[in-house]
Amino acid sequence: MACQQASPRLAIHIVCASRVSRSEFTQETLLGRCLQRPDHRDYNTAICFGNSDPLAITYNSAIEAAPPGSVLVFCHDDLDLGPEPLGTQLQAALARFDLVGVAGNQRHQRGQIAWWLDPHSGGWDHPFLSGAIRHGTPQQRQLNVYGPTPMPVQLLDGVFLAARADTLQRSGVRFDPRFAFHHYDLDLCRSARRAGLSLGTWPLPLLHASGGEPWGETWQESQQAYLRKWAEGSELDQPGKSTSPELGALFKSARTLTNRGARLQLKGDLDAAAAAHGEALSLDPNLTIAGDNLLALALQLRSLGRSHQALEALRVILRATPQRPDLLLQLGTTLMELGRVEAAVPCFRRLLRQEPHQREGHYQLGQALAAHGHT
Repeated sequence: MACQQASPRLAIHIVCASRVSRSEFTQETLLGRCLQRPDHRDYNTAICFGNSDPLAITYNSAIEAAPPGSVLVFCHDDLDLGPEPLGTQLQAALARFDLVGVAGNQRHQRGQIAWWLDPHSGGWDHPFLSGAIRHGTPQQRQLNVYGPTPMPVQLLDGVFLAARADTLQRSGVRFDPRFAFHHYDLDLCRSARRAGLSLGTWPLPLLHASGGEPWGETWQESQQAYLRKWAEGSELDQPGKSTSPELGALFKSARTLTNRGARLQLKGDLDAAAAAHGEALSLDPNLTIAGDNLLALALQLRSLGRSHQALEALRVILRATPQRPDLLLQLGTTLMELGRVEAAVPCFRRLLRQEPHQREGHYQLGQALAAHGHT
């Protein structure tokens, strides 16, 4: 891996880890060609060529090395920075927010594994999304608008992230090397919010060459690591020296089963996957990752029109963890899909007793009551 650190000129530092060589980066990537144009030629750059390490290695090195007062822009090599210099826009954006992106989500929900995803419906999390970005090529592009911007958000898309170097240095916020290419943005956003930093979207005329299809095997592995890190589990989720041999064996057995279920799900054997996750929960109801795996499977089953099986999977999780509001919402909406409106109403009422201000719960309850003939 060859790294190039250009001499400082301006306050903006472009940070990127590219898999391609220096010549390929300059000639073939959107970012490489963009940085040769007059409007973007004078940025500082910290580019790692031929990179195979996690993005966090390059990104964190840039944070440590950045001089006071500089602005760090973390971006992918398939990104064009637009027709104008970034300076004026970033100065305005960073006067309002500590961490800035072009697209994000105003809320974060338990079990959310992508910034745009509603874990309850398995679809786009409208109307909570914010921002816009162009996708395509310089010759053929399409503007994708997610929602109003500028906007305070809780999650940001990692294709473009900007922050003042001293803000990151003082707060101790860093990228986690466990997330090589996927979920690093969600993890950073949650770490930033935990440190008290503000996040927001800002309108920038960027062009992204990738549509961002995430559902490969490496993405699934990263998802498991992300859920493990941020799970709200019990002591059984992380057995330590005080764990008895019996409990340790139980943990290993349940963990093995849910890992097997995840592999079966990747292979498309959803019935066997559901059985494996369900057996893991029966052995250890407190194993959060097993419940999250089964919830992801339930969402997949719903997307395939297999709502009856999704319903059974949700009931298995609820028997293990009956106090999860996100599951109550998912159970209610699945029952609505199956036409079982009368059974859905108690799910939404129970949800709202736990979370009285849950907007989606109020909306779904209203839909269920209207469908059931109440006004």
